[in-house]
Amino acid sequence: MQQYLHAFGGLIALLGLVAAGCGVALALLGARAVRDGATWSSYLARVGPRVAFAVLCLGTAFATLTPAGARDGRAVDLVPLRTALAAGMTTTTPMQIAGNLALLFWLGLLLPVVSSRRWTVGRTTAVVAVTSAGIEAAQYVLGLGRFSTVDDVLLNTLGGAVAAVVGVHVLAPWVRQCTRLEAAVKRGSRAPVDEDGGARLSQG
Repeated sequence: MQQYLHAFGGLIALLGLVAAGCGVALALLGARAVRDGATWSSYLARVGPRVAFAVLCLGTAFATLTPAGARDGRAVDLVPLRTALAAGMTTTTPMQIAGNLALLFWLGLLLPVVSSRRWTVGRTTAVVAVTSAGIEAAQYVLGLGRFSTVDDVLLNTLGGAVAAVVGVHVLAPWVRQCTRLEAAVKRGSRAPVDEDGGARLSQG
């Protein structure tokens, strides 16, 4: 655990500061939106995922596309599970597996939410797989001293696929519902009111 804190301590601190700044900005803008007639739930559902997507995208790029310590050069393994079987089970193996599963979890979870198009689990998982493969390819081409393996792509994709199920079937529908409710409230607040205090209905 200590080696991960040593390697990514700066990234964790940076993301913490960025998240804190985004939290303050979200709170200030949210208070203004609530004064204009929105609700906190609808505001956070509309803005929160986009902010989280941007922050996590930056963090993932920093964590995967920066040089790994003092090492340099390139290494690649395109045979599934060969690297894992050769390394065997060590004290760091569970942490490495969990890290690879979680690396692109946010992409599978938030992509169906922040995009204007309707995403399926299959399409979202495909984007996660392509993104993971792109990261591994970039690590090899740039010579960052990282070991590019197909095992990483498989684990990244598996984590993203699990997240995609939640994003497509739970989170995205909830966000769309909150957005529709907010739009309905705004339309109702702009409806003209007659002298008796009731909203005018169109005659037809």
